[in-house]
Amino acid sequence: MRYNLVNGTKLPKKIFPGLAAGLSVFALAFSVFLTGVGAKALAATYTLTPWTYVGAAGDCGPGSLAGTAGNVTSQWDNTVGNPAPSLYLAKTAPTTDCSSAGATVNGVSGITLTQVAFDYKTGEYCGAGAPRFNVDATDGSHFIGGCANGTQTDLGNGWTHVTIDPTSTTQAFPPIAAGATVNSMNIVFDEQGATHIDNVTINGTAVTETNVPTTKDACKDNGWVNLTDTNGAKFKNQGQCVAYVNHHDGKGADDTHAENS
Repeated sequence: MRYNLVNGTKLPKKIFPGLAAGLSVFALAFSVFLTGVGAKALAATYTLTPWTYVGAAGDCGPGSLAGTAGNVTSQWDNTVGNPAPSLYLAKTAPTTDCSSAGATVNGVSGITLTQVAFDYKTGEYCGAGAPRFNVDATDGSHFIGGCANGTQTDLGNGWTHVTIDPTSTTQAFPPIAAGATVNSMNIVFDEQGATHIDNVTINGTAVTETNVPTTKDACKDNGWVNLTDTNGAKFKNQGQCVAYVNHHDGKGADDTHAENS
């Protein structure tokens, strides 16, 4: 919201010139300040919400078998990262099993996607199909990645950096058309294996790591220190963390998405 301290405000008929000038300068300065605040508010803010998906027979394509419960994991790992925490994604069932782990990328609606990137723990799973980004855009659905199709750089610290160009014919299937904008985006892990990913960026902007508690026990023994709400805001104390879990019925960031396509 913009505020104007001059328009719509009646000044006294008699006023000292110096005071009038001072008010004008103050109004201009305040307007500039609010414009700056507005610009910051408009800056992109992206967060991740972990989820797992287990489908019924046919959900992953005609004739596909039902997924197996308990074989997929998507959660924040406070012990591993570059630096910690990182997002741990795992699928112990065969790739053909109709199940997946992943995370929704929040805050991307309406953007023009020019780049996605992340780090993964070197030596862990990095396949041609997972982890990848499923992007729904105004020109249709896109398979961005997976990890093995991206441009990789060994960081020399046990992590590998991956960048993916969503307009490349070798890294996006199909490439996103010029002028298209994003409706939604999910990180998807639906191949057998496990990996930690960290430092996800969208168009060069870091994605906030929202380490959301799903149980009250996660808040105890100083666990609340490394936890956040779904907007990435840290808790002030254990009581606030427990109250958050109670308010969300213990569901935290858990969600279900059919993102195997």
